Amino acid sequence: MIKSLLIFDIDNTLVASYAIYDEAYRLTSREILGKEFIMTKNPDGSLDTTFSKMSNPEILRKRVSQLEINPETVDEKVFFERFDENSKQVVETGDFLIFEGIRYFIKSLVNDRKLVILTSGSKKFQTTILKRAGLLENFDLSQSLFLGDYTSKREAIEKIYQQNQASLVAHFGDAPTDMSAIREANIGAKKVAIGVIVARLSTSDELQKAGADLIIEKFDNVTLSDLEKLV
Repeated sequence: MIKSLLIFDIDNTLVASYAIYDEAYRLTSREILGKEFIMTKNPDGSLDTTFSKMSNPEILRKRVSQLEINPETVDEKVFFERFDENSKQVVETGDFLIFEGIRYFIKSLVNDRKLVILTSGSKKFQTTILKRAGLLENFDLSQSLFLGDYTSKREAIEKIYQQNQASLVAHFGDAPTDMSAIREANIGAKKVAIGVIVARLSTSDELQKAGADLIIEKFDNVTLSDLEKLV
């Protein structure tokens, strides 16, 4: 049995790849719907302050509703298959932010712990981001879950745990739903919720109310020391 199983979201937790997502959404919505939208802004041009708290399917449903399109008429499987194809092109060269200190931080956690990914993003897109960020080699992709692999994060955590009988499971994420997912998961291990607010899209209070045991504001040695006491 491994000592600890550490489950990581990617966007707004390890990196910020808004610009790449926006371009992939713009291309795909134009091709599939004949109307363009992006992830970070509403169709009227105003900033969307909630996108980071939603999954990709939830973002799609919200945007098509805002465009006065019935979400039930949009085939999400077809949309995201095309989104995946477009993102494969954009992600190879698009700009994104790698959070300061994250490479050393993640590498320091690998010893006698297993690190996996749990994200609503597509596998090709997210693994390319991890590779470009210099983080890919630290994660066990064979045990990681991506878009289409699960219906809820709670279920996904349970599924990953079944494959890895660790004595402790920690979930790292930037949204309140990430914290509640680990809290509600039915697993036979100690559960730890780690809230990451480096991207400043959620607040410390929001994540603590959702059950966070530790809040990460920056990836430095002080935070790493505090984290290693928990996991």
